[in-house]
Amino acid sequence: MCEPFESADWWKNGYLQGAAKSKPEAATAEHMANTSVVSEGCIGDKCLKVDLKQYLSGGLAVHWPFSNAGKAPEAMHLRYYLKLGSNFVPNTCLPGSTDASTGGKFPGLADVRAYPEEQCGNGGAWGDGLNCWSMRTHFRNCTKTGGDRTCTSPQASTRIGSYLYYYEQDGFANAGLWDNVEWGQGYYTEPFGSCSSPRDIGSCGMGVGGQLENDRWYRVEMYVKMNTPGKADGIIKGWVDGVLSYQKTNMIFRIAGHDGLHV
Repeated sequence: MCEPFESADWWKNGYLQGAAKSKPEAATAEHMANTSVVSEGCIGDKCLKVDLKQYLSGGLAVHWPFSNAGKAPEAMHLRYYLKLGSNFVPNTCLPGSTDASTGGKFPGLADVRAYPEEQCGNGGAWGDGLNCWSMRTHFRNCTKTGGDRTCTSPQASTRIGSYLYYYEQDGFANAGLWDNVEWGQGYYTEPFGSCSSPRDIGSCGMGVGGQLENDRWYRVEMYVKMNTPGKADGIIKGWVDGVLSYQKTNMIFRIAGHDGLHV
């Protein structure tokens, strides 16, 4: 599927407001309140602008099910182009307070068929190897508590990576950031994580491609392949501007005897 965002009503092309297969509901104009199709500053003729407004936690959240194309792939490659606005800040805050936290999600791939009837693969409900998994693009700031920078790229404001719900997950501190900076990558083997462990997604990043500057276009790509049930051979890869920035080849999405999960 290719979505060039040339039309103002692009969201009518099969997009859903939730991921449930039993109760699919089409996206509506209300869900597009923070978006617009613009022609200034785009790579092509037009592009989709999403406003992430101050003090709000979201700008856009819609799904496009591959069942629209009659498919349920074992593997999928996703590419999108992203430019953070010149005033984009990856931190979240409350009115009148300092930064409350950092980070959020950009587009990704998933199989979250149990949502929203039952949380699974989102909202704090981990994947169980049977019913769900998800991998959105994670973003966070470049600054540690106390002001020290984590980004080695001098102009970068934001780190991106893999925000996963998966089998045997143990908390959100185990992040899969797409760079080789140790801080913030996981806690199974403090502080860097251990990519060699199937349940640990930290330390799989490489280089500094996952460190993004504001007001610049990037090509972001991810590849996900389901594992053979009973084997730790699932694959995740991530590229920024064509450079491999993350690779993990021992993921477990599906447990032994169950191959129902797809992309």
